[in-house]
Amino acid sequence: MATTHKQKVINLRIDESRKNLIDEAARLQGKSCTEFMIETSYKEAERTILDQTLYILDEVDYEYLFCTDHKPDPKLVKLFRNKSFWEK
Repeated sequence: MATTHKQKVINLRIDESRKNLIDEAARLQGKSCTEFMIETSYKEAERTILDQTLYILDEVDYEYLFCTDHKPDPKLVKLFRNKSFWEK
């Protein structure tokens, strides 16, 4: 027997320009505004929580992460030097 989860409602007040931006982004991804907002806010919530997570490393991992001479990837360096399209 399948279990059902009761869905909750979230009401938002938003200005027209932000609503239009969200609608356009959702359209570009082929999603409804609701789908887009749920997925995007869920990802941001996960990211926020992960940013607050404490990672405990053993000696081997610590040495690798902090004591190894990591060389930057030239492609990534070039990518991050360029401004994003919304910053131009």
